[in-house]
Amino acid sequence: MKKFALIVLVALTMLVSGQVLASESQTVTFSEPVLITSIGQNPDALMVKVLLTKNKIEFGYSALAKVEELSEYKTIIMVVGASTKGLGAAGIDFETELERTKTLIAAAVEKEIPIVLAHVGGKSRRGTKSNQLIDLVGAVASYMIITEAGNEDGYFTKIAEERNIPLKTADKILNTGAYFKEIFIK
Repeated sequence: MKKFALIVLVALTMLVSGQVLASESQTVTFSEPVLITSIGQNPDALMVKVLLTKNKIEFGYSALAKVEELSEYKTIIMVVGASTKGLGAAGIDFETELERTKTLIAAAVEKEIPIVLAHVGGKSRRGTKSNQLIDLVGAVASYMIITEAGNEDGYFTKIAEERNIPLKTADKILNTGAYFKEIFIK
C-alpha cells in the first residue's frame, strides 16, 4: 500500500509539473498497441473492444489483466465500472478487484505506460464501488473518455478539472469511438 501511495504521489507531481499531460489546447495522442481491461469486471470493456476494432486500432483485451501482460503494450484503456454480476462471473470479490487495480496502476506508472480512463456504462455503472475505482484510475489517468449518462453528477468533470486531465464526453457509447480514433496514432 505504501508503494502504491508513493507511485501515485510521484505521478501527481509529474502531472502538476506538466511532464505527463498536455493541456486541453494541445493534441494528446497515445501509441498502439493498446491493452483494454475491465476495472470492476463490467461488460462495457467489450463495447470498447468493438469500437477499437471498428476504428482499426491495434489492441489486446484482457478482462483480468495482470502486470506481466503490460510489457506488450504502449497504452492501457481501463474501462471503469463495478459490476456485481461481472465480479461473480470472474470468481472474485470487490476487494480482490481493488487490489488488482492498484497493482496494475502501480506497474503502469512505474513502466511509464499511459492510462486512458473510459466510462461508457452510464448511470448503471456508478455507485460507491464504481466511484472507488474511478478515483483510483482518475488519480493517474492521462485522458478520460466517457458518456454523458455516467457524468450526470459532474463527477468526471470535477476530476478532470482538478487534475487537468483532458475529458471527452459523448452522448452515447457508439459516439465515443471517434474519440478513441482521435487519440491513437499509427
